[in-house]
Amino acid sequence: MKTFGVVIPIYNTKIEWIKKSIDSAIESYFNLNKDFEIIIIDNGSNDKKIWEFLNENYKNYDFLKLKKFAKNEGKQQATKYGFYKIDAKYFQVLDADDWLDSNKIKNVVNTLKKIDGDIFFLNYYYYNNKKQTIRKERKIYKKSSLEYIELKEIPRMFWHFNANTIFNKEFMLKNNFKFPDTKIYYEDIYINMWNLSKVKKPFFVNEAFYYYRVNIGGTNLSSTKKMFEYIDYFEKMYREIIKLDFSNPISKKNMLNLASLQYLTLTYFWTAKEKFEVANNKINNLKKEIKNNKNLYYAKSLKRPRITILGDLIIWKGYSFFFVKPFTKIVFKFRN
Repeated sequence: MKTFGVVIPIYNTKIEWIKKSIDSAIESYFNLNKDFEIIIIDNGSNDKKIWEFLNENYKNYDFLKLKKFAKNEGKQQATKYGFYKIDAKYFQVLDADDWLDSNKIKNVVNTLKKIDGDIFFLNYYYYNNKKQTIRKERKIYKKSSLEYIELKEIPRMFWHFNANTIFNKEFMLKNNFKFPDTKIYYEDIYINMWNLSKVKKPFFVNEAFYYYRVNIGGTNLSSTKKMFEYIDYFEKMYREIIKLDFSNPISKKNMLNLASLQYLTLTYFWTAKEKFEVANNKINNLKKEIKNNKNLYYAKSLKRPRITILGDLIIWKGYSFFFVKPFTKIVFKFRN
């Protein structure tokens, strides 16, 4: 069994991005003295050239596993396949448009060998695809002179997504982790939240090696139009998460993680202007469910203020928002 590995789901990603992602993983394999696992899944891409490219360039690597789905089954299924197939104690999901720093990852894996943690968080780099610029290391947690820090509390942003999280497969299997049967969107939040509901030994590793590409027009947070298509899947993911038991000591201290998800979910419903009335009804129903469930935390401080809803409506109508900067100051004042 390897110490660390990556699962790379691919669906209709640009070949040049796929190449950069996989090549960075291969470089990491050799920099880590082969103590690294790589699984690549073509999730039924419409572009047939993708599978041809993968076969022509990577089929002969005996340390790299390739899999093709006959049709697109959603990223959740591709991640699920990789999770059960990867032969590594720790793993990370590497999106096909992101890449790794093969030198810095060595420091992280050396740290993983020293400690036995349930889940690990790191900082990461942010690449603006439109501007083609790399933002300095995004710090979701304070830097330290130590290689790693055992966390007593989990900052709110830690549940976020693939770029800053390493999972312990052994820990997940031991605690009977199962992917939801229903198709969900943003499955990385579900995996993170599941781990946070069970975690007893979370760690922050004082390193960053993941480059997260913000692909304008892709299926990430910047693609509002795409989000409209996934409102129902996102709601299903939310309903799966509120089934989790957040009663362990670490989770009790960090119920804001669940509150943040609540806020994020409601925000997505508001952004779906084509489903404004439906979204409004869903928000009200979710609020009632949360308030009536004694095991959940309802964050009143995170309720979406009316002034931001007004701002959304103005933006939707296409008006020039010339007072954006002073307006954001008002918004932050309301949110805090």
